[in-house]
Amino acid sequence: MYRTALSVLALGALLSGQEAVLPSHTFFTHASSTSLTWRSTACHFQLIYDTQHFLEQGVSGPIVIFRLRFRAGDGEISAGGSTYGTVNVQLSSCPLNYAAASTTFATNRGIDNQLCYAGSVTTLPTTGASPNEAFVDLVLSSPFTYDPTLGLDLVVEVDATAPSGPVPLAAAQNSRCRRISAASTAATTGTSNATAGCMRIDFGGAGGWSTWAQAATVENGTGCYEVTTSFLEEFTDLSTFDLSNQTLVLNPNGSGGYDVSLTGATTFAPHGATHLNLDDDDFSVVTLPGGFGTGLPFPTGSTTSTLTIGSNGHIGLGTDVVALFPDREFLLLWPMAQLAPFLVDLVPDTVHNVYYDVAPGGMTVYVTYDALPTFTPGGTCSMQIALFSTGRIEYRYGTCSGVSGDIGFVGFSRGSFASDPGSVDLSVAAPLQTSGPDSLPVTLFSGIPYVGTLLEEEVAFIPPTALFSVRFLASGSVPGIDLGIVGAVGCPLWFDLGTIIDTGISIDNPNALFSILLPNVTSLFGQTVYSQGASFDATANPFGILTTNQSALTMGNS
Repeated sequence: MYRTALSVLALGALLSGQEAVLPSHTFFTHASSTSLTWRSTACHFQLIYDTQHFLEQGVSGPIVIFRLRFRAGDGEISAGGSTYGTVNVQLSSCPLNYAAASTTFATNRGIDNQLCYAGSVTTLPTTGASPNEAFVDLVLSSPFTYDPTLGLDLVVEVDATAPSGPVPLAAAQNSRCRRISAASTAATTGTSNATAGCMRIDFGGAGGWSTWAQAATVENGTGCYEVTTSFLEEFTDLSTFDLSNQTLVLNPNGSGGYDVSLTGATTFAPHGATHLNLDDDDFSVVTLPGGFGTGLPFPTGSTTSTLTIGSNGHIGLGTDVVALFPDREFLLLWPMAQLAPFLVDLVPDTVHNVYYDVAPGGMTVYVTYDALPTFTPGGTCSMQIALFSTGRIEYRYGTCSGVSGDIGFVGFSRGSFASDPGSVDLSVAAPLQTSGPDSLPVTLFSGIPYVGTLLEEEVAFIPPTALFSVRFLASGSVPGIDLGIVGAVGCPLWFDLGTIIDTGISIDNPNALFSILLPNVTSLFGQTVYSQGASFDATANPFGILTTNQSALTMGNS
């Protein structure tokens, strides 16, 4: 959906400004720093910027550029005072699109190429702030006239002799731009890179600004409904592991998940004399005994007759080909469901290894980790996992500990892009219940609200049974009121119904796109509006509506 204006917010005429940043929206931030523009040696470089950087900043015709300010990278502290004895600065309109720029400098110069400065340049001090100060400030002796509406990108070309002292790294950004760079003033070709320097330009003509306001998007809350079969506790510091000498019990429930409870210590069943002879980051596939019938049942409605026992404290429910590592995304996204009694980086040896044993009757099996040391010296883990033919699973902990700085996980993942359940403190949260099948909440994704640009938003994970979706934009916010009062329990309302500015409707599914053109006016700087989506689905709840999270959108020009 598309709107051309904010109908309620006060809109003013375009401010006739005199500044722009290249690339656009980099006044407050940049992605990287580079030593390949203003080098500590002689240098020759071209920076080529797409016309869109000017159009987004309100430039709608010819402008006269008379000043270039090259920004130092954030954190770069410099006393300044280093002098490039001879510097030449040329500007032109590029005959090639920035993305197809040549590595030959002359090829990128337009017919309007102009020598705009010739002389020495002394670098300025920088404090290391964020955003940092300009370390090169050039007032052009011959200003350059440029018109981005003609469709030709801008080329800023510099060649300079080696400086008399150190220079800081320059701020750089990869955004519709190109850098061609060499370490010699006489070079005719250079190395191409998609990252160009960040600079501020001063000009005469319409567009641009004399003040800068930071735009931001902050997401609040979650939509409805997220259902997750999985559960996890993430230990970002293994020295805080607090489940030693306890038992975590996983009982299948009627909701397609597990009832999870925490009890006292359980005596380990004795293990056999022969271990699985696992090595570092190793695994072994075992077959469950006949007492399990068609296999071990587990949430998702599946059963398995094989287990993949990993040396790193996990058990894959099926036949796998790798050992998992202690990584949250790996655990949730991996195609196979995983038991994670203590997923950490463990190192079996010939004395401390992993055992697999079958109880008499063949209806229970045990996987025992016998005091395996952690990869980082100082930790160890003794635990036994009991798996019953009914689907009940027990994580029986002896003494498990880890080293500060290492990470680990305890829980269950259904795998195959499982919904992220978030980390819970099992020693506090248990007993808890999971359910299935997994579903993601209806979610709003919003871009950054730069004035003068198209703000694009997406409502995602819309159920196939939804008839249509709506995106509301409002000037007022409320603190996540649960709509259970009208029959949509668990679905929050995040905006003031009396302050709606704009409404978009879409029948697209499972993703609906919405957009609105934010006027290019300084009166919007710093103002915050609130966005939320909703999908109308009669099967979702008695009210027939699913709501998304909120996006708080603070408008600015960079």
